[in-house]
Amino acid sequence: MAAIGLPALAMMIVWEPYRMERIAGYLHPEEFSQGVNYQTNASLRAIGAGGFWGQGIGNGLTKLNSIPEVQADYIFAGWTEAMGFVGVALYFAVLCVFAWRAYKRAFYCPDRFGAIGTFGCISAIFFQSLANVAVVCAAIPSTGIPLPFFSAGGSSMIVTLCMCGFMINAARGDCESSEDYSDKEDDDSLEVLNEAGVYERL
Repeated sequence: MAAIGLPALAMMIVWEPYRMERIAGYLHPEEFSQGVNYQTNASLRAIGAGGFWGQGIGNGLTKLNSIPEVQADYIFAGWTEAMGFVGVALYFAVLCVFAWRAYKRAFYCPDRFGAIGTFGCISAIFFQSLANVAVVCAAIPSTGIPLPFFSAGGSSMIVTLCMCGFMINAARGDCESSEDYSDKEDDDSLEVLNEAGVYERL
C-alpha cells in the first residue's frame, strides 16, 4: 500500500500549484512570510502571546496577533492565546482520555464490525487533531484540515458527530450485550451436577 500510496501522494502535491507553494513555504518560511505563510506566522505570534496562563477567555486574538479565518483551520491558535499552556495541556488530556476509552472499547469489543469501525473512527479523529495542531505550530506544511469538535464548518462537524454516534452505539449496544451474553454462557457452563444431585460451581 505504501508503494502505491506514496507516489500517488507525490503526484497529487505536484499536480496543484498551491500545494507546491505550501511545501515551498514550509521549507523556506522567510521567503513567504507575507504570502502562504501569513496565517502560520500570525498563529505562532498568537501562541507565543498566550504564555503559561493565557490572556483569558474572550481576550485572545488581539489586533497584533489577528489570524484571518481563525474560526476554521487555525482555531487552536486562538485557544492557545486565550488559555495558554494550561489550556493546551487540558486539551491534550481530554483528547488522550477520549482516544484511550475508544481504543479500549475497540480492542475488547467482541463484535468485529463494531471493533473495526470504532478503531477507524477514533483513529481518524485523533490523528486529524494531531495534524491540525502540528500545522498551527508550523511543524508540518499547511494541510487545510479542520480541528475536530472546534473548527467551524458544517460538513466536518456532521461527519465527526456521526463517527462519535457510531462509537457510542458500538459501546452501548452490541459490545455490552455480547459481553453479557458470553458471561451468562460461561456461568452456565461452570455449573455441574455432583453426586448428591445438587448443582455446584467448579
